[in-house]
Amino acid sequence: MDSLAKIKHLILDMDGVLYRGNEPMPRLQEFFAFLRQRPVPFVLVTNNATRTPRERSERLAAMGVDVSPSEILVAGQAVARYLRRDYPAGTRVHVFGMPALVQA
Repeated sequence: MDSLAKIKHLILDMDGVLYRGNEPMPRLQEFFAFLRQRPVPFVLVTNNATRTPRERSERLAAMGVDVSPSEILVAGQAVARYLRRDYPAGTRVHVFGMPALVQA
């Protein structure tokens, strides 16, 4: 992991990179300990809108990794930010998706 010493920021995908299903990737806890120790700022991202950042944070905690929901960006949040930025307040939006997408 010494090759990461010069990295200033990281954007990390979650599904299939940090874990597969409910199984963490090998040395996941060690990797996050390294990031926190340096410290290397990071954000975790996923295009999967089925869970909120809080739910994703809880899932990682169950794998022994402490990540704040504020360090996680899910696709639904990006869509919500886009809509808030480009459409006037009060614009009607019909959401077809999981509750986490509606919540975003």
